[in-house]
Amino acid sequence: MQPNESTTSAGRSPALSGAFLLAAIYLLTVGWNLWHQPIENPDEPNYAAPARDMADGRTDWLVPVFNDQPRTVKPILVYWSLASAARLGQAIGLDIVTSFRMVPLLAGLLAVLSVYGLGRRLLNHRSGLVAALILTTTHYFHEITRELITDPLLTGFLAFGWYCFVCAVQQLEREPDGTPFVPLAGFYVSLGLAAMSKGPVLVAVFAVAPIAVYLIWQRRRYLHDQGWGRLLKRAGMAWGLPLSLLLGFLWFILLWAEGYGEAVKQFFIEQNFQRAAGGLDKNTGLRAWPFVSYFGYLAGHFVPWILLLIPAAAWSMLRKRDPQEENAKPSRPMTGPLLCCAILVPFCLMGLAASKRALYLLPLYPLLAVWLGCVWERLYLEREDVANGWTKAWTVLLGIVAFAGPLAAAALALSEPLGIQKKAHFELARHEVAFAGVMAIGLFIAAILMLRDLTEGRRSRASLQILLLVAALGLTYEGILNPALWRRRNQPEFYSVVAATAGERPMVWLGGTADAAVWYLRRPVQRLLTKDQIPDGFLEKPGALMVIRDKEWGRLPALREASRELRTLSLGDTVYHLVERNPTRTFDPAAFAVTPSSTSR
Repeated sequence: MQPNESTTSAGRSPALSGAFLLAAIYLLTVGWNLWHQPIENPDEPNYAAPARDMADGRTDWLVPVFNDQPRTVKPILVYWSLASAARLGQAIGLDIVTSFRMVPLLAGLLAVLSVYGLGRRLLNHRSGLVAALILTTTHYFHEITRELITDPLLTGFLAFGWYCFVCAVQQLEREPDGTPFVPLAGFYVSLGLAAMSKGPVLVAVFAVAPIAVYLIWQRRRYLHDQGWGRLLKRAGMAWGLPLSLLLGFLWFILLWAEGYGEAVKQFFIEQNFQRAAGGLDKNTGLRAWPFVSYFGYLAGHFVPWILLLIPAAAWSMLRKRDPQEENAKPSRPMTGPLLCCAILVPFCLMGLAASKRALYLLPLYPLLAVWLGCVWERLYLEREDVANGWTKAWTVLLGIVAFAGPLAAAALALSEPLGIQKKAHFELARHEVAFAGVMAIGLFIAAILMLRDLTEGRRSRASLQILLLVAALGLTYEGILNPALWRRRNQPEFYSVVAATAGERPMVWLGGTADAAVWYLRRPVQRLLTKDQIPDGFLEKPGALMVIRDKEWGRLPALREASRELRTLSLGDTVYHLVERNPTRTFDPAAFAVTPSSTSR
């Protein structure tokens, strides 16, 4: 089937119906219980509080303000999007938090529909549908597209940029003398908006660099008798590049003009180059090694489809080459080289950077889903011994799970009494375990049903039922398990008690993050990071309320002697003490130290 099948008139109706189906599945699966999810640490308050102030008119829309301080470590688009959503949502009766969450939800929907379009463009309708469902039912994508951070916007715009790029390239191939203005405009605008979401460096890593490598690799496919100048002119570089740069750098230019030049330099130097070098996050040892951390992140976050990545890589290489295809031709499929560059180039660049976090791989998830959708389509069309191949594959995979599962459970069970968890600062995330358990049960059931249908020749049913089952399990997770975990973490209840206890007194936070307190208490909260701040933060403010994490409270006897405890509260697994200054006692602030908080991602 030709890659441009989706452009035919006969294919437009299935495309529209498929888009509506995917939108319904995505919004139901990811958006379920969205209105009950509270603002949580570590990063959501950093974006929600400035956006709330913008929407309420307490601050201007140029410089985000958090905890009474300008916050310019991230570009402005996320704040503008959240504030605009808050105004629109409150106008139609939504509460502000639910209005905020429409932004990452719609950004995720843009990524899902872009993946669907990519699959249709590269192969056909079925591969696009499967790829979009794979992305929708991937655990980490599901989780992050509900959070108030910059990464859903970055991922959505980059995915749409890849879709527009493929549309433009295919139109350039069909019309040797034309310029596809509409897809090119979408491509350049999406890159500019992605740069305004999290900075231009990541756009260069996840889009510009892989596209450049692809065009150089496949140059014989596109150059023919014309040079690079003619190709770049047809690609709209003369007007598209300035458009992307204007969108991506407009806010930085405005900041510089308003006297925030140091903040602009700090963003590019610290948040990009120093972070890549490991200086900002202080990543050392195994975590800073090339690729090591990212393999672990993929294994834990690309569930349940991580089980298919290794066999998919093997199946992708089993291609019968036609000797006539050795020379690149315009008719040769672009799927393999394009996905190879789009996945491997960013992975290598990010793997070489010292700073490594699971969020940094999120823009790769749409492209991984497209790759798995294409592999799925190839297996679907295979005529020789399909059932036997799937049976062997699932037997091996289920055998690995059956062997590794009990072994991992035993290792985790022994790690705490042996003190390994404490030494490694390791904490098992219960929601990760709950989600993985639900998905493992679903995959086991789906594998049995799928093998049965494959052996009986019902390939279409076997291709989709596993995806729909995992989507249903994700809905169950959001409907039952996650609300129970939110109630257990009791953020709103905790801060309501803190607010009632504090009254109008100054707030001081010791031994933990105060970011969520700024959101829930709706006022500045002083964070104590060093012992030199203790006089300004506590001793010189009579009547101030100090919130102290149990870890610091237990190891600071001088503070306990000079304070009067008001209440003890729990926030999930962490215990906090609410204390005030005891005017009849004094203590030397140099008698104790304060543990610095970790850097926000």
